[in-house]
Amino acid sequence: DIAAGALAAGVKEGKDLEKYIRLVGDAAAGSGRPVADMAQIFNRVQGQGKLMTEELNMVEEGMPGFASAMAKNLGVSQEEFRKMVTEGKVSSEEFMTVMDDFAGGMSKEYAKSWQGMVQNTKSYVGILGENLLSGVFEQSKGSLREFEKLMRSEAAQKWAKDTGEKLAGAFT
Repeated sequence: DIAAGALAAGVKEGKDLEKYIRLVGDAAAGSGRPVADMAQIFNRVQGQGKLMTEELNMVEEGMPGFASAMAKNLGVSQEEFRKMVTEGKVSSEEFMTVMDDFAGGMSKEYAKSWQGMVQNTKSYVGILGENLLSGVFEQSKGSLREFEKLMRSEAAQKWAKDTGEKLAGAFT
């Protein structure tokens, strides 16, 4: 989804797109926002070719100090910077440069934290589950509701809890 939005907003395929996607992830990790929300902000800035007040405020809400970093990079006061943004004089390139300096690498650091490790573990469990069940889903689209019902059942929940406790014991 990030790539599709980025391409539609004018990001070139290849290394530019890879860097863009990585930076969206870094900014999302740094701001505590979902990646999809941060991608929307980036895509709007990229698509407009400039940073506007609404997007700046959205970034600043999750990443206090970003506006100050932008102003410093542009060599202007906060007041002048805000005026430039309002007038559409801050380019998407300037936004990306400062964002890279400000948030670049945050997702790697987040992945080292307890919360990051937990989130990554959940993601990998989801990926494994999807891979394990993808064939089942394709073969039984008509029975998917029955499968969902089974997954919600008390018996399935108990099995998952018991199995989780056994896995925790084995892990320990």
